[in-house]
Order: sequence, then structure tokens, then C-alpha cells
Amino acid sequence: MSLQTMKLVYQPDPASQDLIFSSSSPVPKLTDPDDHLVRVKAASPCRHELLWEATDTHLFDKGRTPPRVPCPDGAGVIVTAPTTNSPFQPGDEVFFSIDYTSRAGCLAEYTIVKTGEMALKPKTFGWPAAAAAPLSALTAWQGLFIHGNLAIPSSTSQEENAGKRILVTGAAGSVGSWVVQLAEAAGVTSITGVCSESKLEMAKSFGATEVLSYESFSTPSSNKYDLILDTVGGNALRDCWSVIKADVGVLLAVGSDYPENVRPEGAPKVAKSEWYLVKQSRDDLEAVAALVDQGKCRAMVDSEYGMEDYKAAFEKVSDGRPNGKVVINIS
Repeated sequence: MSLQTMKLVYQPDPASQDLIFSSSSPVPKLTDPDDHLVRVKAASPCRHELLWEATDTHLFDKGRTPPRVPCPDGAGVIVTAPTTNSPFQPGDEVFFSIDYTSRAGCLAEYTIVKTGEMALKPKTFGWPAAAAAPLSALTAWQGLFIHGNLAIPSSTSQEENAGKRILVTGAAGSVGSWVVQLAEAAGVTSITGVCSESKLEMAKSFGATEVLSYESFSTPSSNKYDLILDTVGGNALRDCWSVIKADVGVLLAVGSDYPENVRPEGAPKVAKSEWYLVKQSRDDLEAVAALVDQGKCRAMVDSEYGMEDYKAAFEKVSDGRPNGKVVINIS
């Protein structure tokens, strides 16, 4: 099979948020022994991602080679795989989160994916759910089990995580919902979800054992938590300091602020407080896929758009306050 050109959407330069559609761009070529050519079925954008290269320049220090194709998350079918040392074969259905700090993302008919960035798609997921899951699920998994030191879901994790109390802000959001589900899958029996009043029931549906609105969360409480994962930043992160356990608590953030930057006067010493950056991981995606197919986790898809409606999709992500991830169907 000879593939020459494809459709894609690209960002002309880091300073521009105006995306451009191309109907005839070259199909990417395999240049590394770890490269796989994937036919993209669906892609999912992230909020503010068109600002990342201009504002977080340290993450793009290798230089991003044009075309600057957005959307780190995607799902599709492998077209070409390395002849040696790859666990994947042409025809495999996969989902992935691309490290696009130096490469193209997923808003294209074809993209390059590395072995360590993907796993076989959950059998129970369609293409939209598969594209919506990777980055959010990886962020939650790594927060809980790598940075937060909880025992990963297993036959003994409930015993190992016994007595742990966790809290997550943005509990009904794309990352927070995964935090709640994965914590429940790991046997945590005390999971407090903080979110807006209108989404309290949604947070409960994902497995939160207690839910609080942001207004009630800002009220002083005697409840203290072993692990807090903030996905919101700002006042919500600041309020987390009042309910973290002194000395032994772990306070993690993936939102817009670092915990120490909003630490109020008199806040307790903790075992760890940090902002962390998610890393691509085939192993973590495989673990997530297994839990999905066991019926223990689901992805939140707010809405779906066609490739030609990419502008509307990005507007929804930026301004529409979606309930979950926005997905762009490619083919």
C-alpha cells in the first residue's frame, strides 16, 4: 500500500491559536526503529493546549518540528509496525497519548506513535471513548500510584490501602473522574470528591463516597486526608492545605498552580507537596485498559465533532465547560 497525502489540522506557529486545515499534507514517514504509523480514528484536544508551546517553553526545548498538529490523545489502527522488537502488529487497534513536544499530535488521518506511548484499545471502548481516555487516565494513575504511593489495583490492594482517606478536586472532570474510579478500583473506601454543586451526583456515580461543593469545601473541617489530588488550582488548591494530614499527608497538583505557591500561613508540614507532569507509559495504559474491560472504569465523552468541525470542537474545549472530553472523529 502506498500512502502519499492526508488531511490534517495544524497550528502555524506557537504564537497563534488559529488552526489551519490541510487536505493534502504528506503522510509522516517512519524515521526511528520505534516508530509505528497509525491510522487515526479519533482524537481529543486538551484545554489551553494551543498555548503550551509559547507559555511552557521548557517542555519544548528540543524544538517542535512542523507541522504542529494538536491533540495529544488519540485512538486508531496500526498500519505499519517495526519488523523487530515491537509488541504491536499492523491491524492492531490501539489508544495512545503522544509526547508531542517535538512531534505531531493526533489531529490528522495518520500519525507516528512510539511503542511506549500506546496500548491495545480496551475491547469495551468505541473509538471516541478510547481517544478520550489516555492522558486523563494516565494523569490519575500516576498521581495515585506513583506520586501518591497507593497500592495499585490488585487482589490485595484493598488490604494494603486500608484506612487511607483521599480527596480529589474537580472530581466530576475528565481527570478527577478517573482519580475517583481508579482509587475505588484499588480498594480505597474513603474517597471525597469536590466539584461544583451541579455535578455532585455525577461524582457519586463514579464512586466518590462523599461529595462536597466548592463552597462547602472552603468551610473549615476537622476531616483530614492522607492523599489529596488537586486538578483545579487556585482557591481549591489553597483550601486543600487545611485538610491535609500533618507530617504524613501527600498533596499533589496537576492544575494551574504549584501547592507551595498557594500555601497559606500556618499550613502544616507534609510528607510531600508537588505539581507533577504526566509521562507517557505503555504499562500504565495497559493497566487502565484491563480495568476498563473489567467494568471498573469508564471514560467521559462530552461531545463528538467531525474533522471539518475542528474549530467548534476547540471552542467547546476552551469556552463551553464540557462535561468530560471533547472528541474529534477522524475517519
